[in-house]
Order: sequence, then structure tokens, then C-alpha cells
Amino acid sequence: MVLSVSDFIINQVKSLREQIQLQMSPNSRRPWAWGVYGYPETLCFYDYYNVYKRNAYAKALVWAKPNTCWSDGFKVIEGDDTSDADNRDQTPWEKEVSSILNKIKAHRALKLADVKQRVNQYSAIVIQIRGSQEQANYENELTGTLVADNIEKLHLFYDEHCKPCAWEQNESNPRYSLPTYYQVEFNVNENNTDDKQGVKYIKKIHWSRVIILSEGVMPDDLSGESVLEAPYNNFINLEKVQGGVGEGVAFNAAAKVAYETTGDGDEIDVDETTGEPASDEKKGKSLAKAMVAFRNKIEAALLVGKMKPHMLNTKIEYKHEYVDKEVQAIAASDGVPEKRITGAQTGRLAGDSDETGFGVTCKARQAGYCTDSILLLVEWLIKYNIVKPVDDISVWWPDLLAPSDQDKVDIVEKMTKANQQQMVATGEVLFSTKQMQTIMGYSDQPDDERDLSDLAGEDETD
Repeated sequence: MVLSVSDFIINQVKSLREQIQLQMSPNSRRPWAWGVYGYPETLCFYDYYNVYKRNAYAKALVWAKPNTCWSDGFKVIEGDDTSDADNRDQTPWEKEVSSILNKIKAHRALKLADVKQRVNQYSAIVIQIRGSQEQANYENELTGTLVADNIEKLHLFYDEHCKPCAWEQNESNPRYSLPTYYQVEFNVNENNTDDKQGVKYIKKIHWSRVIILSEGVMPDDLSGESVLEAPYNNFINLEKVQGGVGEGVAFNAAAKVAYETTGDGDEIDVDETTGEPASDEKKGKSLAKAMVAFRNKIEAALLVGKMKPHMLNTKIEYKHEYVDKEVQAIAASDGVPEKRITGAQTGRLAGDSDETGFGVTCKARQAGYCTDSILLLVEWLIKYNIVKPVDDISVWWPDLLAPSDQDKVDIVEKMTKANQQQMVATGEVLFSTKQMQTIMGYSDQPDDERDLSDLAGEDETD
């Protein structure tokens, strides 16, 4: 399709207008306010990456949901019924898939890929294949049948290090407009040193060897959103407060001193060559040198004549309420409880309520994004005949909302107290021993324990 000159100009104007709007603050009266406040006008991968690496709150936010959603193992199920998946034996197909996923460390790879896609727009899993030269060549399209042993390794990349470099332009192709090749930046530490940078190699890789993960968008869509974008200005605010406080403490520790001339006391500076009182110029230089040494050393003393020192230390005030508001905004930006960001909580009832809500959110996320990620990998295995296709595939997850052992003990204690009160009032109990055992996870009574009513009947008979 060839654009006319007028269409080309219109498109360029629209693009320029969009770029300007992206750099503007939502404040209509002060559209350039972000620049005044010190906020970046536009954000790129390295803005997100640097704050993720250097800010504890940002790292906690990125890891909060992956840590919960991938905390327990999942099971790939043949069929669509997952109700008894944890209590029945696996089918042969399920055993084969489970074995392959364990071998390639799929659980860990999917969790780390989840973390990477949350930093920016998407993450990529590049599947390294071993076998014939044609199979191992990254640029070749995968065809034919592979076996599980052909999978050498799963490589994980941020979107910045795995970018599309060619697209399908045939409109009749089902993959029209999607990438056909990616340019991938491998980081290889050849000397096995502590240098994390290593040596970078650029590889061109066919799309059939790449799985793209991005939350909140359609499959194969590369326009995801970083979880660090919405609260980015809050991270800048925290850096201002914490950095300012840190600098203030450092300057106070450096002991800034001002000297007031009093006219009292003896001269202390003597010319080293003559032994006579030094000239004003030499005294000035000597005093300045002594002051610098006093400032730069912790264990140092300064003796001055006809001068009175004044310490210029100031009181450093740390605005806890200001920091708390910023942390609350950061937590709210992704629906994460504040204690997951700070590592502490002040009220148990509020904390329990937040955790329950977070559990519901993560359970829904498991059924959505996490399950989709697993199925992408399983479908890749099926596509290249590593495992056989089946009619339906589903994923079973442990119940995130199931009560913990301590919660179960608390519930049984409350049931016991309710039984005692009911016994006093009516002579009957509300809950049976079997019901309490079921809550604790003991579904059956031991053989040597019988109902108390049976024992009472035996006593009467005897």
C-alpha cells in the first residue's frame, strides 16, 4: 500500500501530537509539571529496570504476586475436570507431561519469566534445541518431530533483550503482522568470573523457538504494561525523602564547624623554618589545612588560637507519614497489601482482611495469566510432537485460600468454646468430634477410638 503525500503528512502530525501528549502531565493548567517536580517525562525499560534493581519497594512490588501465585506446584490435567486432581492417580499422559516439565525446570522458569514480564512490557522464553545442525540452528524454523531430550535449556529474557526484527507481511498468513524473527542478546560469562555483564552475543532467532509472556493483553501481543509505571513518580518521591535524610545525616556526621574570631588566646602557628610566629598568609594556609583534616577524619582534634568553634549540625526530621502515603500508593497500584511491600503490619484485623483479598486476587491470577503461561508451554510441546495431543487440557492449583494449620487450630478452639457454652445452656453440643477432625485434616477416627455414647452404653450394661 502506497500513501499519498497528504496521508503521510497527516500521519506524521498525529504521531508528533501523540509524542507530545505522552510527555505532558495530566495537570491541564501545568502540562509540564512533571519536569518541574523532577519526574521523567517518558519512561523506558532501563528506567523500570534501574528502580527495580535499586529500590526495595519496587522489587517487593514486582515479586509480590509471582511469589504467591507460584508458591506451590501445579498439575497439568488431561480433561477439564480438576476437582479430584490432587487425590487420584495420574494418567499416562499426565505423567509424561509432568516428567518433561520437571526435567526442563518449567515451574522455576515460568515464575522467573513472570517476574521479568512485570518489569516492562513482556518477557521471552527462548527454547534451546540440541540435535542435528538444522534443529540446533536458532534461525531455522522448527519442523517435524522432536523428543524431550532435544530440549537443551530454557533461556529467559527481558523484552529489551529480545526484540522483533522481522514481521510476517503476507496478509493471507495466520501470523500476519506478528514477528517472524527476534533479535536476542545473550549474556555469556566465558571466564566464569564475578562480572555479571559477561560477553554479549546477538542472535537472530526464529519465532518457533520463542514463547512470549505478557499479562493483561491478548496472546502474542507485545504491548503489555509494567507494574512499575503507575507508581514510578512515587518511587521518585521516596528517593527524594530518603536521599535527603541520608545526606543530612552524613553532613551532620562530617561535623561542619564555623569559627568565630575572639581575640583571646595565644598564637599557635609557627613558621617551621625560622621558629618565629608565622605570617598571616602561612597561618591562613595552615589553619585551612588543619580544618580540612579535622573535617575528613573521624578521630581528629583541632587546636586553634583566638577562635571559637560553632557546630553547624541541624536536626534531621524524617516524615514518616509522608513515606507511608507513598508506600500506600505503591501497594495500591497493583492491588498488593502494604505489608507485602514493607514486610510489616500494624493491625492484625486489617492485615488479615488485606491478605484474604490478596489471596482471592492471586487465585484469579492463577486461573488466568499463570494457567495461560503453562498452556503455552504445553501446547508448544504438543505442536512439535514431544507429547501427544489430547481433547482437553486444564491446570490444577492448590487452594490459596485454604486455612493454614494455625488457622485450623483457631477454628477448632472456637468450636470447642461454642460447644461448652451450648452444653451449659441446652445440654447438647453444636459440633461433633468428627467435624473438628475433618477441619484439622483427619477425616476418619482411629480404630481404637469409639463414640463416647457407645462407652456409656457398655458401662450401663456392665
